[in-house]
Amino acid sequence: MIRATSHDKKEVAALLATAFEGNQSVRFVTGDRRKETGRMKLLKYSFEKCLRSGLIYLSEDRHACAMVLFPEKDKMTLGSVLLDIRFIFTCVGLGRLKRVLARERKLRRLQPPGLKYYLWFIGVDPAYQNRGIGNRLLREMMAEADSLKRTLILETSTVRNLPWYEKSGFKPYPRLDIGYPLYFLRKGGVDQ
Repeated sequence: MIRATSHDKKEVAALLATAFEGNQSVRFVTGDRRKETGRMKLLKYSFEKCLRSGLIYLSEDRHACAMVLFPEKDKMTLGSVLLDIRFIFTCVGLGRLKRVLARERKLRRLQPPGLKYYLWFIGVDPAYQNRGIGNRLLREMMAEADSLKRTLILETSTVRNLPWYEKSGFKPYPRLDIGYPLYFLRKGGVDQ
């Protein structure tokens, strides 16, 4: 896998915007208006957050990518506050802000204790899906989380992805219903 740099932001955001087209969680945050624009803004914001407090990887062939966040490293700085404010005003909107913040609080409460390797986004360009690219990238993410002795966590609103994650050794933990089902999965940690 290739570690992405700031120069890869546009490529990563475009790849994930395509991979997450129609995704319920993304639509919840961005709203239904300006669908592609909202996805791109969310993913560029997420890219910046992960540059500051996590990692971003591309597959060797650059057809898949993953964004990882280390929650304890996500510190409040002037730069992070400005990034958040810009995201709120250009993507979420003040009318949606309360719902989005409530969702984020619920997500954080359901995360297991200890150091986490939060797989925020993982996606494969739809034109290259079902070729094993996502499997390879996920295995590399799992190996890295294990080497860092962190619990790998993620959530998905895409039911068809659940068997893929479970086949890879992820265990489900509480599901959240916030107008759509959101499934939480983890690999590693104290009780696994």
